[in-house]
Amino acid sequence: LPDRSSTILGLAAARLLGLPAEPFAPGRPDALVVAYDLNETEVEGLRERAEGQVLFEHASCWTDPPAVSADVTGFLHQIVKSPWGEQLRITPEGRAETMPPDERPVAELAAEIVRAAPEAVEDDGAPPDPDEVLAGMVRAVRGHWLTGPRDAVRDPGPVRSSRFA
Repeated sequence: LPDRSSTILGLAAARLLGLPAEPFAPGRPDALVVAYDLNETEVEGLRERAEGQVLFEHASCWTDPPAVSADVTGFLHQIVKSPWGEQLRITPEGRAETMPPDERPVAELAAEIVRAAPEAVEDDGAPPDPDEVLAGMVRAVRGHWLTGPRDAVRDPGPVRSSRFA
């Protein structure tokens, strides 16, 4: 998608998956569409899906759901900052300081993500994720998953109050 964060993440995903990176075209079939946060990008053309099109959203706000729902979401958040965006840090003296965004070219930031791809850990304490379990889930949902419009989720999320402040 055209916003800076989605472009960075989309380029990194294309490189990791060995796919061509192309600008979003609403009617393009069999495409992976990558969004960093759907609330931070133009969602025009995403509600109706092309055949075989998958919409991945890295970070989805559960207190202010986006106008369209992704097919796959990386994590839910109330507030999120991209690693290359403006950051807040604490100085050695204990003062809060705003750091400017990383203005390097999107291709350079995408390459850095690819270089930082995680390595397998022998025993991280989490249960194993065998390929056959994932394949079984895919078989169970494949006839229903990528059908219909991507309507907004009307539920505000996992906490009834959905706001803490």
